[in-house]
Amino acid sequence: MHVKRPCGDRYFVRSGARGGFDVYRPDVGVEPPFAFGEVDRLNTLDDYVVELPEEIATPDQLLQAYYDLLHFPEYFGFNWNAMDECLRDLEWIQNRRIIIIHKSLPKIERSQVRIYLSILSDCMREWEKNEAHVVVVVFPEGLEQLVNSLLQIPSDDA
Repeated sequence: MHVKRPCGDRYFVRSGARGGFDVYRPDVGVEPPFAFGEVDRLNTLDDYVVELPEEIATPDQLLQAYYDLLHFPEYFGFNWNAMDECLRDLEWIQNRRIIIIHKSLPKIERSQVRIYLSILSDCMREWEKNEAHVVVVVFPEGLEQLVNSLLQIPSDDA
C-alpha cells in the first residue's frame, strides 16, 4: 500500500495504485526514489529529459550514454566513481528537474546493475537535500519488483 506524503520543493515520484504517479518523500533505506510507469505526466517543457537506449549491453556503453545524454564534462573518467561524481554535480544543466528514462534495465552483469542502481539511488537521495535540481529516474512499471530486489528493498507485497 502506498501512502501519499506531503511534499515541498524537493520530491520523488512513484507509481500510484491506480497506474498514475503519486508524489513521495522516500524513507531512506526503504523506498527507492524511482518512478515506475509512463512518464507523460512528469514531462514539461521546463524539464531536461533523457532516454537511455534499450540496447545497452556493457558498463562502457552505459557510461558513454550518460556522457552523451547528460553532457558530462570532458574530464569524465568513464567509471562508476566518475559517474557518481558527475550525477551529484550537474551544474552545467540549467533545468531544475532532470528526468532519466529507462525503457528497460541495462543488459549488463547483475553485479554491475546493482552498482548502477545504487549510484542512482544514492545520488537521487543526495539531490533531495539540494535546491539546485530534482532528479527523477523512471523505469517501466513491470520492473519495480526487480529493481527493489536488486537494491534489496522490501516490496509492498512482502
